[in-house]
Formats: sequence, C-alpha cells, structure tokens
Amino acid sequence: MAEKDSQSNSQNQNPERKFSQEQYNMLMHCSIKRDISDWNKWRVEHINEEILLEGADLLGANLRGANLWRANLKGAYLGGANLEGVFLQRAVLKGANLQGANLKGADLWQANLEGASFYISAVDGSTLIHTGQFDRFTNFSGVGLNNARVPPGTKQLLEYNIRRLRW
Repeated sequence: MAEKDSQSNSQNQNPERKFSQEQYNMLMHCSIKRDISDWNKWRVEHINEEILLEGADLLGANLRGANLWRANLKGAYLGGANLEGVFLQRAVLKGANLQGANLKGADLWQANLEGASFYISAVDGSTLIHTGQFDRFTNFSGVGLNNARVPPGTKQLLEYNIRRLRW
C-alpha cells in the first residue's frame, strides 16, 4: 500500500504534466512486440480520448504505423525511434527530441513542432511536414528537407533555422 501511495504522490508532484501511464505501457508493449495493431485498434475504439504522453521516454521505440493523431508528446524523448508511417497530425511535439528518428512516411500535418529537435532524422518523399507551428528553436539540421514533402514557405523558414543554428 505504501508503494502505491508513494507512486501516487510522485505523479502528483507535477499536476500540470499530462501523462497516462496506462497509454504509455500499452504503446511500449506494442513497440516491444513490434506490432502496433493493438494500439491502433484501441485508438479507433477511443477516438476522442486524449493521448497523454508528455515527457514520455520512447527512446528507440518501434512505433511504425502508430496512430498518434493529436497526441500530447510535449517534451517526449523519441531519439532513434522508428516513426515510419506514423500518423502525427495535430500532435504536440513541442520541445520533443526526435534526433535520429526514422520519419520516412510520417505525417506531421499541423503538428506543433516548436522547439523540437529533428537533428539527423531520416525523411523521404512520403514524409509530410506541413505546419506553421514551429519557432526559431525547431531544429532540422542534418535532415534532407529536399527529400520530404514540405511547402516552399515552410521549407525556407526551416532552412533559415538551420543556418541560424550554425552561426
């Protein structure tokens, strides 16, 4: 009982953090199995439930094909994660670390990328980066933006960020 109380207290220390241990456990279980179908089935059944993975440690996770529509991944660590084909439309990736992630085929339409680091992440012609929600701290250094589907205005601003970060 004391262990449960201390766990509850530690989670209440930061009441503003939006994190669901249950969702995290399910997603990581699917990642370990290398089969995201249970997660996607649950998402369809709970389409209106918020995905609360703020600050989640998803280092190297295999999330290929996961439905993370509107997920709160603020400050999450997705370094080296396989996000191939991941549906991240309208997701909050503010301050997230996606360094070295595989984003081939990922859909980042209208995602919040403010302060996120995509340093040396892999993209291809099916990667969609179509967002106006990024800032001067959004880092796409080492990412082949010419290989991704990025509107010209967005691409120009992201390339400016890359140059500015090198100064």
